[in-house]
Amino acid sequence: MSFGITKDVNLEPGKNIYLLGFMGSGKTTVGRLLATQLNRSFIDLDSEIQINEGRTISEIFQVFSESYFRQVEHNELIKQTKSNKIVLACGGGTPCFFDNLVQMQKTGIMVYLKYDFPLLFHRISNVRYGNRPIVTNNSKIKLENLFNQRQVFYESADIIIYSGENSTPESISNLIIEKIGIKL
Repeated sequence: MSFGITKDVNLEPGKNIYLLGFMGSGKTTVGRLLATQLNRSFIDLDSEIQINEGRTISEIFQVFSESYFRQVEHNELIKQTKSNKIVLACGGGTPCFFDNLVQMQKTGIMVYLKYDFPLLFHRISNVRYGNRPIVTNNSKIKLENLFNQRQVFYESADIIIYSGENSTPESISNLIIEKIGIKL
């Protein structure tokens, strides 16, 4: 496991931590652990959307459209950026739409959980990860193209954690804490 810091990292008191990455990168699992370790609230953006909409993400895509979902996602992100001291797991596409990156940059630091595509594809193809609308409707090649298109957005994160198959949520969370300079 390695890391990169793309900007000066200084987590000011009250600022949020936003976890970015492609689907299957462990944003929710790491986010929950990180929030617990830092005594912060944890928010999973997709879960909040599902609660508010009364539908799964897949149903939102099917009944409405991806553009509808992206607008709802943007509105929920804006609502959450008004919170203080949260750890927020973004959806895989969150940083790629509207001015979502700018909103996150203004209100906290962004951490990209980076994996190679073959490992991510193995994870998201696994039944235990649930039904993902983008996976069910696309081939491996299309998903890899989407992964590559999103890299430019993910790479704008303040911290990049490059992980492999043997990385654990605990080791990733501990590295994030170390890199943002918080003493436990």
